[in-house]
Amino acid sequence: MSKFSIHPSWLAKPTNFPLAASISDGSIIKESAAAFNDEQVMAISQLTGRSCINAGAGTGKSTCLIARMQRIVQEYPDAHVLMISFTRKSARELRERIGSPQHVQVSTFHSLAFHILRSNGFADFRIDLNDASQSALIQKLIGKNDTTPEEVIHSLRCPNAAATPTMAVRQKYLKTLLDNKILTFDTMQIFAHMILQKCQNVLHRWQNCYDFILVDEYQDVDTLQAELLEMLCQSKQNLCVVGDPRQSIYSFRGAVPDAIKHFTCNTIYDLTTNYRCNPAILGLANQIMPDEKPLVSAHSAVDPVYPEYLTAKDEADEARQIAAAIQKIHKSGMKYRDIVVLYRSSSAASAVLEELLSREIPSISTSQIYMMYNAMPLAGLIKLLRAAIQPNDMNTFKAILPILYIKRSLFKSIANIADKKELSLFDAAMSLDLPFFHQEYIASLSTALAKAKDISPSDAANLLLKQGYGKYIGRDMLPEAESCIAKLNDYSTIPAYLAHVAEISERYEAMRKLAASNADYVQLMSIHASKGMEFNTVFLIGCYDGSLPSNRDDADPEEERRLLYVAITRAKEHLFISYPKNTGTSIEPNQASRFLREAFSMS
Repeated sequence: MSKFSIHPSWLAKPTNFPLAASISDGSIIKESAAAFNDEQVMAISQLTGRSCINAGAGTGKSTCLIARMQRIVQEYPDAHVLMISFTRKSARELRERIGSPQHVQVSTFHSLAFHILRSNGFADFRIDLNDASQSALIQKLIGKNDTTPEEVIHSLRCPNAAATPTMAVRQKYLKTLLDNKILTFDTMQIFAHMILQKCQNVLHRWQNCYDFILVDEYQDVDTLQAELLEMLCQSKQNLCVVGDPRQSIYSFRGAVPDAIKHFTCNTIYDLTTNYRCNPAILGLANQIMPDEKPLVSAHSAVDPVYPEYLTAKDEADEARQIAAAIQKIHKSGMKYRDIVVLYRSSSAASAVLEELLSREIPSISTSQIYMMYNAMPLAGLIKLLRAAIQPNDMNTFKAILPILYIKRSLFKSIANIADKKELSLFDAAMSLDLPFFHQEYIASLSTALAKAKDISPSDAANLLLKQGYGKYIGRDMLPEAESCIAKLNDYSTIPAYLAHVAEISERYEAMRKLAASNADYVQLMSIHASKGMEFNTVFLIGCYDGSLPSNRDDADPEEERRLLYVAITRAKEHLFISYPKNTGTSIEPNQASRFLREAFSMS
């Protein structure tokens, strides 16, 4: 059995592993106004005009952003400042750190768009955040157009896209929402953009609202957000953006990877001193991104803790090794809350989570806040498998209504029709006033479920994927769905698999309550969810070709490289990287991620 090692066999030249340069004797610069380095001082000195702070991981970008805001408030006490962050969580953290200075507004792009709409004719619009109802509406509008609901929603982030079947459906969708006075999460920004573009008086009013605009995580902006910013700062041009092109990992949300590199500005400031990672971890991170300016560690390079690696036999072996390592680390005195397990896909983490639960190690999946079995795409498959063996159970059928693109509010109508006409719930659903293609989709799933109850869970899941569920989850989730299905081979019947799910879910719920009570637990989260966070000890699992980088046809190799960089730079002191040779999804054994092999000059 393989064990974690500093120099595993697949590292061709471990002795050549580079350390990041060090700038101190071990002391770390604390976050305070009196302790800025020269680069940071330059970044917060020039307040007016357009500027870009190109800040590497752990270099104190948020600190600089806040410092700029504080200097603006001091030097321009009457100025109105807008600070924009991407998520409500990060916006809340910014508010907590800055306090309540006068004339300073902290917002997300979506909340800003919402305020623009509310003050300009959209006050009586109803907000619909139900993804299933939106997908159902778009599916209805698609007709014979060669597109999907996912492609239409993605197009909402590109205001000036070329005319395509997708764009034609998008226009119909937007008109339908406007006619029915409905706002969705995905349309708030595009409606705000339309108002500012068409109504010059509204645009001028909002331009005059803010004297300075500061934007965090600018590498994550999409085309629409970039245009909104340009509109708002057009008159005063006091715009400062902060970001790191090495951490651009959200193209699936419409983010433009090179947005920060192409940002037009008067001055660019580079922050290159990393205060987070030990030199050995930072050295690996620099090797992963060889074309970018390397970061320098503020920590001492004396006796650094090198990353450790594991080649496991399979995912179960990988899980056992990680759980054993966590137990050992915890016994040495480290808190569970200082440990995180990062993964590329939720299916890769399920074995680790179950192993931790079996050893009664407090742990929780914080990316989803709930169990892997409640996260897509596996959650939908489980609901459908349950419906296969319980086709007439009311609660089971109600649970799959979103998968059928049917609103839950229609359940009572369906149940009444089934009762009065002595129909099955599926037949009752198809008797609703639905488009032909919708009835055809429901009929296809119903036929698949009837066949599924008599075959193995893996065969049943594959059948459901082909008969409609694959289209429901979209192309992006297909590889993960296939990975989930591969794990069903251990179960001969659907009831046996569902019993396992119930047992693990119950155990997880008990552990979740325990973790909530003592606030000391191991966290499991996706790499995407971990961005902006840091941990003493990081376990990065499933780091093999096909997973990281992904083997999806639409996967961008360079974005996959950046994703690995983000994962590595979450670690402060200890980094463990592992992968299983066998995952059941390929004939040939897995290889370590090509990015790691390149970092060690492997052929």
